[in-house]
Amino acid sequence: ANGSIAYGATQRTILSSQTISSVNGNVDISSSGIANKNIAQNISTSGSISKNVRSIASSFSLNAYYGITTGSQVRQGIKTDIQNNSYNISPNVRTLIAKKIELNYYLSFSQSTLTASNYKTIYHNQSQNLNLAYNPTEKLVFYASMNYVRNEIVQNNYINMQFLDAGAKYKYKKFEVELM
Repeated sequence: ANGSIAYGATQRTILSSQTISSVNGNVDISSSGIANKNIAQNISTSGSISKNVRSIASSFSLNAYYGITTGSQVRQGIKTDIQNNSYNISPNVRTLIAKKIELNYYLSFSQSTLTASNYKTIYHNQSQNLNLAYNPTEKLVFYASMNYVRNEIVQNNYINMQFLDAGAKYKYKKFEVELM
């Protein structure tokens, strides 16, 4: 098990500014910088634990992160103090399901909450990976993997993506060939 705590403060002389306007149904977003002395602060903590279980040829791990960031920005011409709270939890399981066949499952879930005086937004993101590898020899690997991603692009509106991959990899000394 391990963990860390970090703190940082950044002083800037330019503050980001964003203006959103709508003309004839078209949304226009313009960003610029305004001369303004400001300080952004961040404090975060992260940790991980893992356990190997030889009797079932498996390893389990859990990674976690939590962070708070404070600062200022200009929206629609008004300077606003903002705070962002975010966290991420990522478990992973790797197991040898049969001789020379390995299965790996990884999940990541995160949430980011942005709060200002006049608004609050919460975004969720999730990804899952499932990998299967068969190593009949030291030099040859057959593999298949699936990746599923779900990202919240605007509040309560998600985009889902799936990726599938399969192939074979052969290694000979410093030479490697992969067929996908």
